[in-house]
Amino acid sequence: PLFNIDDSSGLNAWADLDRDGDLDLHIEAWNRHLLTNTLDQRPGFAGSWLRVVVLDAEGRRTQQGATLRLRRVDGPAGVVQARAVDGGSGYLTQSEYAVHFGVAPTGTYALSVSFPSAGGTPVVVDGHRVSWLAAIVPGSLASRTITVFRDGRAYLGEWNIAATATGGGTLSPN
Repeated sequence: PLFNIDDSSGLNAWADLDRDGDLDLHIEAWNRHLLTNTLDQRPGFAGSWLRVVVLDAEGRRTQQGATLRLRRVDGPAGVVQARAVDGGSGYLTQSEYAVHFGVAPTGTYALSVSFPSAGGTPVVVDGHRVSWLAAIVPGSLASRTITVFRDGRAYLGEWNIAATATGGGTLSPN
């Protein structure tokens, strides 16, 4: 094995802490360990990832259970990467809510996000609602992060809420 760390505690979380496109691992056992993934430093890695942030209509990261599907449009038929928004299932830990996909930088992809609905039809945000989600070429993007809102909006880049004095918020791009 590359690492010999006792992780019997179940206290671990995955996130792209250094925002370089690969997931890093934090282990909180008897001693704290941060395992920084260096995949981004290998030849051929540049641009081979997409990060998708899924938000509710107000910009909150509360969309656990939303399902993302990334299909390569110019590749083999039927090949789909699927992920669910999940903060992790470790004991007393939470992984990053953003969803990560490995991609070919020059490939063309279509992204679909299906939001669960209590007792009704799921809300789907895809190329039918936001046309550019049907033809994403990762290597040509200014940002490798895509933000998708439950109300059908999608933006290139990550959006955060800036809290106001009244407890509300405004959306602003990073």
